[in-house]
Amino acid sequence: MRVYAVYEQAGETGRDAEEDVILVKEGFCWPVAFAPLIWLLYHRLWIVSLTVMVLLVGAGMATVFFRGSEPYAALGLVALSLVFGAEGNNIRQYFLVSSGYSFTGVVVGRNEPDAAMRLFSALGPRIYLP
Repeated sequence: MRVYAVYEQAGETGRDAEEDVILVKEGFCWPVAFAPLIWLLYHRLWIVSLTVMVLLVGAGMATVFFRGSEPYAALGLVALSLVFGAEGNNIRQYFLVSSGYSFTGVVVGRNEPDAAMRLFSALGPRIYLP
């Protein structure tokens, strides 16, 4: 079972309440570990994706300027991917809170649709009624 943090958009609930609720998986995020830039752009984390671009360009420039540093640059990129894998969901949660979402609670499920089903069945009328 996976644990998901529930973030809800501030304001009144209505017909589109399902779109105002975002579930963020707790723990290591494999997609951001393998493709951090794509994952960050998909979740619209522009500032962090710009930072990753600068780090990737810096690593590329370091391999050009310091000949023989390719193994160190590769090791640095692997370490960066592991750090983003461990902290990717936390970064997403931080930016959700800063953009107006509030932490509602925690829900458990086999996958995200199962967790969403459990959440909406538990919240019932608060979500579905305008």
